[in-house]
Amino acid sequence: MRERTARVHFAEMAENKLPETAEHLRKWISQSQAVADALPRAQQQLAIIEWAQKALEQRPAGAEVVSTDKLYRQCEATYKATIQSWPQFPETPKPTPY
Repeated sequence: MRERTARVHFAEMAENKLPETAEHLRKWISQSQAVADALPRAQQQLAIIEWAQKALEQRPAGAEVVSTDKLYRQCEATYKATIQSWPQFPETPKPTPY
């Protein structure tokens, strides 16, 4: 009798875990879609940043002293906005096969 009760208990626990597992996967898929939707904007932002970096690195001799304080403040503000707007994701482990 005790063994049967334990089996029923484990079956009920398994039934509860299936909806929880399904909800976890639904949420993961939804979040992944949000990331996929934002990807073109992140790529655009990266292209602008890389363009600005290249322009700064290739500025003419003597131009390094022009407006450096204002330029630094703008770069610092851009950095902070980027870090806040585009948080890094935790590393996603490869799914294990069943």
